[in-house]
Amino acid sequence: MEELSLPATMLKNIFLKRQERNEKYSLRSFARDLSISHALLSLVFSGKRSLTPDISEKIADKLNMSAKLRKRFLQNYIEKEKSETYALEMEKFMFLSEWQHYAILSLFHTCDFRMDHKWIAERLGTSEMLVQESVRRLVRLGIIEEKDGKWVRKAKDLRFPNQKSTVATRRFQSQLLKKAAESLQRDSFEEREVSSLTFAMSPQNIDYAREKIRQFRYELSEELESLGPKEEVYNLTVQICPVTRRKK
Repeated sequence: MEELSLPATMLKNIFLKRQERNEKYSLRSFARDLSISHALLSLVFSGKRSLTPDISEKIADKLNMSAKLRKRFLQNYIEKEKSETYALEMEKFMFLSEWQHYAILSLFHTCDFRMDHKWIAERLGTSEMLVQESVRRLVRLGIIEEKDGKWVRKAKDLRFPNQKSTVATRRFQSQLLKKAAESLQRDSFEEREVSSLTFAMSPQNIDYAREKIRQFRYELSEELESLGPKEEVYNLTVQICPVTRRKK
């Protein structure tokens, strides 16, 4: 016999207590009182099936459990739900904060793309292990999938307007700035464009500047994607940052 879960053990104890008071009280009677099937209850008591959260909620209502007992009865599902939610949030955080996820998705659009971990790693100049984990994460988040023997992007366009600074966005932007610094040293002038301009303005206009930069990024990327074959993946990073310190 399988080891019983806490909800199953609690239910079995309730059944045995009722049976002590009434020898004729059967498993079928208990199932009827709980408004569930006799077969399901038998499987639960034998450890072969687990109660779903919905059925557990219904049973807690039928037994008119106190708040304390109800919490204990449903604790397994609460903890599992919290654990699954936390895991999903961590997956989203890693997706938002790691540069290679977006690079892999952009590679999907290149004319010679292959869903081969080694090939992707060589194209991105990173490790095959990192690519494998990143691809698994993209699958778990439902962003890519294998369909009819071919890998496709389920989400056609991923845009996350940066409305506020978070740990994930700061980490992601730091990685892109590092990539730009590496390109500055590695790639020829003909292969990249890194330039800057220093000027004075009012801090009150930063929201206006942010919106104009966002619009420029989208328009330029869409135009460049429409011109000729897509052979390589690029990062477009535009920034406006204070040089002087605010007067107190």
